[in-house]
Amino acid sequence: VKTAVEGCRKSPRADNLLLRLITFNTERQEVHGFKPLNAVDSKAYKPFKPHGMTALFDATYDAVTATLRYAKMLVEQDFDVNAAIYIITDGWDNSSTVGPRHIAEEIRAAYREETVENLITVLIGVNTQDATVQKALQDFKDEAELTQYLAARAATPQKLAKLADFVSRSISVQSQA
Repeated sequence: VKTAVEGCRKSPRADNLLLRLITFNTERQEVHGFKPLNAVDSKAYKPFKPHGMTALFDATYDAVTATLRYAKMLVEQDFDVNAAIYIITDGWDNSSTVGPRHIAEEIRAAYREETVENLITVLIGVNTQDATVQKALQDFKDEAELTQYLAARAATPQKLAKLADFVSRSISVQSQA
């Protein structure tokens, strides 16, 4: 996350980027709400300590709905809004209260209501060597109508650096759109 944030700072549109960070296991915790990128102190982020169950659907729904609410507020103030949501998980959902169709409904409504001009949603599976987990994540991506699924099968420093580079490049492209 730190590397991705630092990569985003290099974007020519960095002054126009907002960032919200939530973590999740059984429950979701907002590390911070939407902040201008230049106000984010990524050095203050603490290492993640995964434990408990995985409320993947709930966390994704939270990310999508919060982003779209904030986007609607910005649109009402005459801003054009593009959004990118990255969901990073080390497992499939096993404790959510909402399902993938709820997420898909929110995404479709955002386009119907013109809340955002463009929205990309990227699901990233980290340490997902197990074919069953990979299939479950791909199925979730399809059912929730997310834009893309990436499998980072082994969370080595090199793979995580490539992942951070992908995130910062795609945010740069999205912000220029």
